[in-house]
Amino acid sequence: MRILKPLAVVATAAAVSVVGLPPASAVDINDAPGPNGKITFLEHDSFRGTGQMESRTSYDTNFKNDIFNDEASAVVNKSAYFWLLYDDTGYRDRAVCVRPKSFYSLKVAGFNDKMSSAQRMTKRKATSCGSWAVIGIKFD
Repeated sequence: MRILKPLAVVATAAAVSVVGLPPASAVDINDAPGPNGKITFLEHDSFRGTGQMESRTSYDTNFKNDIFNDEASAVVNKSAYFWLLYDDTGYRDRAVCVRPKSFYSLKVAGFNDKMSSAQRMTKRKATSCGSWAVIGIKFD
């Protein structure tokens, strides 16, 4: 099992231009794709177009027999919870932890088209992510 080192998430113009959104200070949570209170997985990291995949609220999701398996390139978390995104089905192998009220390109995180299961954390603290890297540019 490979453990990712924590990523420094800095909302710079260069980093945000990769994901197709304006600087984080100019992004309103209501302008991002997906409904409030849910996590939304997108097929492309442009955050635009018809590539939106699905929004979820359940505590955990296993994408083994799902169209989402190894297809997500971006995530928008409009929920109040941290979510762990796993490389394999059954919540195994490496993972990244998405902070609440944030968006991020999974390509930038080195997790493009790799997610096979996702699990909502019960605590609303980064410590619930364990040793996994916490990703996500917070909405203003």
